[in-house]
Amino acid sequence: MNQGRVIRLLIIGLPLGLAAMLAASVFLTHGRKIFGWGDAAYLTENDRVETAPAVGRVLQKGVEEAMLRRTLDILTVKIGERNLANFDNLQAAAYFIESSMGQNNMGYQMTRQEYTVEGKPVWNLEGRLPGGKAGREVVVVGAHYDSAKGSPGADDNASGVAALMAVAQALSGVSLNREVRFVVFVNGAIPGFQTDSMGSLVYARSCKARGDHLVAMLSLDTLGCYLDAPGSQRYPEGIDATGLPTVGNFLAVVGDEAAPELVERIREAFQRHSSFPLVAAALPGGVPGVADSDHWSFWQNGYPGVLITDTAGYRYPEFGTAQDTPQRIDFARLTEVTKGLVEVVKALATE
Repeated sequence: MNQGRVIRLLIIGLPLGLAAMLAASVFLTHGRKIFGWGDAAYLTENDRVETAPAVGRVLQKGVEEAMLRRTLDILTVKIGERNLANFDNLQAAAYFIESSMGQNNMGYQMTRQEYTVEGKPVWNLEGRLPGGKAGREVVVVGAHYDSAKGSPGADDNASGVAALMAVAQALSGVSLNREVRFVVFVNGAIPGFQTDSMGSLVYARSCKARGDHLVAMLSLDTLGCYLDAPGSQRYPEGIDATGLPTVGNFLAVVGDEAAPELVERIREAFQRHSSFPLVAAALPGGVPGVADSDHWSFWQNGYPGVLITDTAGYRYPEFGTAQDTPQRIDFARLTEVTKGLVEVVKALATE
């Protein structure tokens, strides 16, 4: 882009008022409570996660902070660093997500898209919420579940996975016009990022090959860091930051110039239901950071996609490090953001 070009961003805020959800106690089928892990080091494919008998299948439709905390704790503390170099952990994360979202819990029929990376079997996971009269049109909500090497990946990207799972639970069984697919991707962190083995690229290519009609893809990536200190927010080169917030307390919605209307629809939907600060922009794809998530894979295949983020390293110094732990996450604000995202997905799927 030309130097000096001013890129206009929309700064929004809105109230949230969704009912709180009763978080279920979760157990492994053989009786070990997942919080403690008992004598098991990892979840295995045969360890199906179920709700406690006294609670039964979760039917509540709100977003609760306790669920987000539990998901972050399991992915980053009980499991930890999850990538090809820590393959058992990567598989454990997949089993946990698959069971938590599956028919015995949230009620989704989970599908694996399996492929091989470096001789190891890996998979994306998909749960579909069927659409009604516009059912052939699809909204994809995605997040990568692996972490960078050397990092437990709380913000990057257990926060995105936790938000996706909470949105999926809130919408389970809800009737919408468009189909919604909740997809968690493997191998999205460096070194898999923007390679042929990147999970979201494998998935997007398969959608294109089938002729799937994807009308929107939302990439939930790094959603848990919100700061109130002056000067805590930075911006990439190529953006004229004049007049933009210098405090990192907002959510960012970033799309490319090919689909500014999608950015605007998300902004409007969020604005109707939340007072949380929002910065929304359609930017040139070449601006640093704009393509740095799984939405990039959908751009490569002709689908509209946006990044929904706390801006990662532009405010979060622990990004991609061993210090990216749950203690760094602002769970209260992550909860508010997730409530707003429920309304965004509902709006996109009812158009």
